[in-house]
Amino acid sequence: MQLLAWIKSYANQSDGQVFFDRNKYLMRTYKASVRVKVNGRTQVIATEIRAPNAQDARWLLWAMYGFHSVQAGPTPKSQEG
Repeated sequence: MQLLAWIKSYANQSDGQVFFDRNKYLMRTYKASVRVKVNGRTQVIATEIRAPNAQDARWLLWAMYGFHSVQAGPTPKSQEG
């Protein structure tokens, strides 16, 4: 616990938090297709979600849209630049 506090304080002192950026290194962006109701019609839409791994992304999609709504994915989004 003390080590984590030291790392956070070191990161806050460094320029641009180069040493410790949890969001950049632990979270990934995943793409998925989900079935939703829009104005009384059912549509399949593409969506993106950030999660540490694909299974957690699937659980989050199930929680937001329902168990049977995930049509395809989640697949990792390719890194641009």
